[in-house]
Amino acid sequence: KAKITSITDRISSFFVPSVIALALTSYLVWAYLLGDHERALSAAIAVLVIACPCALGIAVPMSLAVATAQGAKRGIVIRNPDALSLLNKVDTVVLDKTGTLTDGRLQVHETIQLGQNQESAQLTKVIAIAAALERGSNHPIAKAIAALDVTQQASEIVETAGTGVTGVVNSKSYSIGFSESQTFQNQSELKNAIEQVGAKSLAVLSQGNRALLLISLSDLVRPEAKEAILTLKEMGIEPVLLSGDVESRVREVAHELNITQWHSRVSPENKLQLLRELKAAGKTTAMVGDGLNDEAALTGADVGLAMGSGTHAAQSAAAITILDDSPLGISFALDLSRRTWRNIKQNLGWAFGYNLVLIPVAALGLLNPMLGGAAMAFSSVSVVLNALRLNRSR
Repeated sequence: KAKITSITDRISSFFVPSVIALALTSYLVWAYLLGDHERALSAAIAVLVIACPCALGIAVPMSLAVATAQGAKRGIVIRNPDALSLLNKVDTVVLDKTGTLTDGRLQVHETIQLGQNQESAQLTKVIAIAAALERGSNHPIAKAIAALDVTQQASEIVETAGTGVTGVVNSKSYSIGFSESQTFQNQSELKNAIEQVGAKSLAVLSQGNRALLLISLSDLVRPEAKEAILTLKEMGIEPVLLSGDVESRVREVAHELNITQWHSRVSPENKLQLLRELKAAGKTTAMVGDGLNDEAALTGADVGLAMGSGTHAAQSAAAITILDDSPLGISFALDLSRRTWRNIKQNLGWAFGYNLVLIPVAALGLLNPMLGGAAMAFSSVSVVLNALRLNRSR
């Protein structure tokens, strides 16, 4: 049961006793003050019939049911109907980069061997080690690197969200990932290699305190991403780009999509902290992500939206899943929530207005109970028809 339906529960807690009291009062006034027992019984029954809160009871759930079905047709799975009411208040959308605004199909762009021994055979070996480690992860970067080689096997694999993977290959421990705060013995060599590859996603294979291999990767911005960001801005919603990727690549994507507020090299913990800061500043936030490192942020936001191709952990943490991975689904979900909330208010307004007008008429003995029953049924039909208006796409 959606929490939003508690609106009608609270209303009914005083509405029902009030109607019963009014029906009794109508009977007593007509029967004992005016001496018309037949009119007294008719008026009391008419009040009860006309005030039957059917329209009030279905005003919220009908809108939610139609909106949820409409979302499903568009590939938006709404597991928690309360997310629609929260999404209506969102003024800031925080977006992950890889797999959300980009297609997530990373391809290895370049491999640069680091260290003194730079023979081709040694390069093949370290690439095989990197691929073996990354086969233990579902991150888009890991999948691209894992596809480079299948000759080695890794054991004791440990993945740390936002940091990378460690494991053992041929009885030796290695790590692969990237952190600008981490330094190696051959840091200057690594720095030169990073400058060489430019604005790309990066991964560094290391053994102990020595970097062995720099891998640069790139993926494409989704074709719909620019339109999606423009639509969000037209709706008065501020987009914020968060990514664990390198600054140059995040800046490049933000510039391409006209996103003014962006943050690079953000760990899962820092993503959550930034969301807390936005909420402390009075912002209502939605987080859109697809990976394991987005799980905490998806849970910490007011509303979490996960991409359909993302990890199960991300989808479990989010209230809404966008099955087709299109960024346009974000603005559709936001628009659907706004239209749903307007529809709910219209339904409640009609249900209340109907009662406010006809209950006094019934109490005055001017409404036959049979006509009251027909009017009550019409009010419920009207609420259903109004809810079905949500089926009209934007």
